[in-house]
Amino acid sequence: MTPPPLVISGVTVLTMRERRPLREHSVLVRDGRIASVEPRGPLERSGFAVLDGSGRFLMPGLADMHVHWWRPEDGRLYLQRGVTTVRNMAGAPVHLDLARRVERGELAGPRLVTATPVIDGMGEDGQTVWPGAQLLVHPHKAGPLVRRYAGQGYRQVKAYTWLRPDVLRALGRAAADAGLPLTGHCPEGSTFEDAMAAGMRCFEHLLGIERGHLLNGMAMPVRRRPAASGRDLRHRIAAASRVDDEAIRRLAARMAAQQVWNCPTLVLNASAQDPAAALADPGLTLESPEVGAAWRHAAAGVSDHVARLHRVRRELYSRMVAILHAEGAPLVLGTDAPNPFVLQGSSVVDELGLLVGAGLDRWQALRCATSEAARFLGEERNWGTVERGQRADLLLLSRDPLDDLDALRVPLAVFAAGRRESDDAVLGGAAQGLGAGAHVQLREHVS
Repeated sequence: MTPPPLVISGVTVLTMRERRPLREHSVLVRDGRIASVEPRGPLERSGFAVLDGSGRFLMPGLADMHVHWWRPEDGRLYLQRGVTTVRNMAGAPVHLDLARRVERGELAGPRLVTATPVIDGMGEDGQTVWPGAQLLVHPHKAGPLVRRYAGQGYRQVKAYTWLRPDVLRALGRAAADAGLPLTGHCPEGSTFEDAMAAGMRCFEHLLGIERGHLLNGMAMPVRRRPAASGRDLRHRIAAASRVDDEAIRRLAARMAAQQVWNCPTLVLNASAQDPAAALADPGLTLESPEVGAAWRHAAAGVSDHVARLHRVRRELYSRMVAILHAEGAPLVLGTDAPNPFVLQGSSVVDELGLLVGAGLDRWQALRCATSEAARFLGEERNWGTVERGQRADLLLLSRDPLDDLDALRVPLAVFAAGRRESDDAVLGGAAQGLGAGAHVQLREHVS
């Protein structure tokens, strides 16, 4: 059922189109859309229901552009924490169903855009990195595979770690023919430049950005084993301290010119540095018991070398984001929740803080989770800003997030397509078990 028209009255509107806030404005929400944004006064006399937002702040809902959403009830966790759009990055038929149920209003959750199942090459053991991934080793099979996924409704093609260069190029051609962006990991053995030439339009986690960009001719060996050895970890730690920033600057300028995106997920390495703190976060109690158990298991497996790799990568990737941003390469916010030790929804605020720490100002960081996320998906005319005609995905906040990002942690109200999400609807069922398709990906980010 479509909610009745509502005027949110007297708020300061952060449109995320312009830096300048609109003070003492009112917003009319009707039929799931923003029907009007205008100075306070006329709308209050229109006869519509009024929500008094005096002294409050209104902005677009947040978007997390890298998640793994398996349990239907987890949609409430995202909404509770102000996330109204997500991009799922390991697709399966369940995600197509979740997207339809959210769109029809049958399921409380963020709007869901899903990539294909993970498409990977073959490792030394004859398998993909993750059991159940789609194996692709023959270039001529890329076209039929992508056409099938496109016909099923997947929105992006996800490339993965062990794809051979010739197969990646074939996958890029197939994705372009199908009108789908090729996104994912830069495969082992390829540089970002190689992958861009093959058709990659967005890189996840900055993984592999060092490759081909190291000082003094240092090279990174290609690894096609499921788990990193101590030697592998030591080499990657050493490589992180020898990145040629000027080479990265040239790469960033090229990415800006070609509008190739990065989804850094800085929170992955930041959170993994201190598993004990993550396990003590009270937000973990809202996750399923299976997620809590998986995180505790993951924490026990974080060796000194792994912890050090996370520390050096946190510093390296923050510096890489600073360079990408300075050169104008587009960035989008993602978290990879619920990987250890990344909470669904609230980790978006953590990621925003890390982007600010890397050199973006708060408005620029918030755009990565609002208007830039919409532009990344080619949907900037539909959502991501507070403007007439846009989808009414909105957050009502007690404080200005441009002054304090923590204002986002407890929204006063969350609207998804104009429907106000109540606390009961958001919190109900949050502690149910994981679905059959759930998995927790730690080694992906050690590689």
